[in-house]
Amino acid sequence: MIAKIKKGKYFKGAILYNINKVSSENANRIYVSGFSTKDPTPKDILEIFLERAEVCEIKKPVAHISLNFAPGEHLEQETLIMIAQEYLEKMGYIRTPYVVYEHKDTAHQHIHILTSNIYENQMGQYRAINDSNNFYKSKNICAEIEKKYGLVASE
Repeated sequence: MIAKIKKGKYFKGAILYNINKVSSENANRIYVSGFSTKDPTPKDILEIFLERAEVCEIKKPVAHISLNFAPGEHLEQETLIMIAQEYLEKMGYIRTPYVVYEHKDTAHQHIHILTSNIYENQMGQYRAINDSNNFYKSKNICAEIEKKYGLVASE
């Protein structure tokens, strides 16, 4: 499993990217967490992310993560969701809303996770997620997940 983390400034672009994939039947939204409804609209998603960005100003509040599986691996939707949840938690994305999309536009199975680089601490304050050493942290987490779920090890 290979993770690619992109940070950005604008939530609208990341949301539209995934919505366009769904509209063209190249993706499905498979899970949402941290929203007031189980089926938030794109507008609802944008509003929640923008609210966080307004109270905790950071240069790049958008996190758009793809988790890419080896050719030939085909995981059930429930497993993809569990992997997304575990990956986010271990990377420090706790108490932050996120949306998981399964994309079908490549030969290998992969998911996209749209979330914020801002989390809510236990005091109800919004803070930036620590992203120091993200590359190495992500690589180690991917190796743990590969072992746990019996996935093909990435190089």
